[in-house]
Amino acid sequence: MSGNLLIVPRRQPWAPHTHVVFELDDGRDLRFVDPRRFGLIDICPRAGARAHPALAGLGVDPIAEGIPDGYLWTRAQRRTAGAKALLLDQHVVAGVGNIYASEVLWLARIGPGRPARRLGPDGARALSLAIDEVLRFAIDNGGTTLRDFVGAGGEPGENGEYLLVYGRDGTPCPRCRTKVRRRVDQGRATYFCPTCQKR
Repeated sequence: MSGNLLIVPRRQPWAPHTHVVFELDDGRDLRFVDPRRFGLIDICPRAGARAHPALAGLGVDPIAEGIPDGYLWTRAQRRTAGAKALLLDQHVVAGVGNIYASEVLWLARIGPGRPARRLGPDGARALSLAIDEVLRFAIDNGGTTLRDFVGAGGEPGENGEYLLVYGRDGTPCPRCRTKVRRRVDQGRATYFCPTCQKR
């Protein structure tokens, strides 16, 4: 959303909307800055973190835990909603947001409106692999800054320079050169190639 966790020198003045400060042993602070107050900080034992009420309903963490073989297909079989809705459901996979969902679907060659229950095991596996690739690439590039996102050091992410379809309606698809299209799914912008993403 709009909050940040920042690691800064302790002497640096607090930014507006700094709600929590942890003093680190190395003389720096870990500061939680949240203008819109959507964030939550709670302290719990690491071993029991998944049982915390704020985390208990989350799906697998594709980076920390990985997506087990067959998991996404099992979760998709009962769903009538489209593949993009499956990706955005934080109860299924935690951490895939709107930008990355468009990128994942493009990489997996799956149309955003394709019913999740019609993905089949191969389509679900393609999504699992694409989630891992897209998220790891974004992390390596410091995240995606379109407006106000910054990393822990306060610097904007550079991944926006490498987006293949998100925000690129009307430009040629990097794979087949068909113009990328934009549509709205569940109130969110979706970008896709109408030719090489299977419906």
